[in-house]
Amino acid sequence: MKDLQGTVGLLTTYGNVGLRGFVPTQDIELVARLKRAGAIVAVKTNVPDMGAGANTRNPVWGATGNPFNPLLNAGGSSGGSAAALACDRLPLCTGSDAGGSRCAYPRSREPRAPVGRTP
Repeated sequence: MKDLQGTVGLLTTYGNVGLRGFVPTQDIELVARLKRAGAIVAVKTNVPDMGAGANTRNPVWGATGNPFNPLLNAGGSSGGSAAALACDRLPLCTGSDAGGSRCAYPRSREPRAPVGRTP
């Protein structure tokens, strides 16, 4: 689960120092639907501070490394998810796309709804 997606009982920082200790009391709708369908939330993946940034680094968790080149880091707000998928750490990850960055991850495809819409 991307660290921008509130998950009941799990630390959800949004990559922001001010939210370092935030633990939601309810799931966002995406998380609730996935759990109802049988999904198990295994981890939270790294994001830029509040999801805004071209690179997946923040002051809480640092930078997400590129699994194929240690001189680079993962890009976009879904970089933590992309890195986890790329190195086969998880079979499925969540992502979001407000600026078109998901097009850069060839191993991930998803139907998308317009920003602010839940299908």
